Amino acid sequence: MTNGSSPGAGKRRVRVLIVENHLLVSEALSAMLADQPDIHVVGTASSRAEAMARLNAFSPDVALIDYHLADGTGVAVAETLRTLSQSIRILFVSRSDGEAIRLQALEAGASGFVHKSRAATELVSAIRAVAKGYVLFTPEEVASLLSLRRELTALEALTDREMEVLRLLRDGRSSHDIAQDLGIAYATVRVYIRAIEHKLGAHDKLGALARARELGLVD
Repeated sequence: MTNGSSPGAGKRRVRVLIVENHLLVSEALSAMLADQPDIHVVGTASSRAEAMARLNAFSPDVALIDYHLADGTGVAVAETLRTLSQSIRILFVSRSDGEAIRLQALEAGASGFVHKSRAATELVSAIRAVAKGYVLFTPEEVASLLSLRRELTALEALTDREMEVLRLLRDGRSSHDIAQDLGIAYATVRVYIRAIEHKLGAHDKLGALARARELGLVD
């Protein structure tokens, strides 16, 4: 006889699709979720193409998506899944969880983001929550990510020449060196540097470089 206190007793189980690039991780997630009476893993995929096929075949309620996949990013998969199914909920489960990646996940329609290092109980709780329609991004996190979006929009205005100057600054070149390298006047280089500092919200070259590294503009 079924225990009435079980989370899955008398209820439709949450149908989960795992989109994960690493087979061992995918198998571990499947095994862990198999212990949950109210969750059913309907399929796994390691690429965008496989995810589309599984969506059509199994109609999952929740897709667990890694950021890095065999044929692109999980963001592209999330966007496609949300286009094909308005009801599916997206939960990113990844080791890559920088602000820029979380912003991409949010903009792709994800309901939450769980780092792979978190406990299994946290992931299970997240799956149950998003399946019920909850969004796990806090208002504070959303505000921070939207602020980052405004910054990135401003950064898109960096010209090719400004990016060239930025990369030379990263390489340790002085303003005089950059002027010589690019065949332009020293004063012109200073104009480019001031523009870069302004767009990156920095007060000097070092601050601009630090911010550029944070945003992934240079390595």
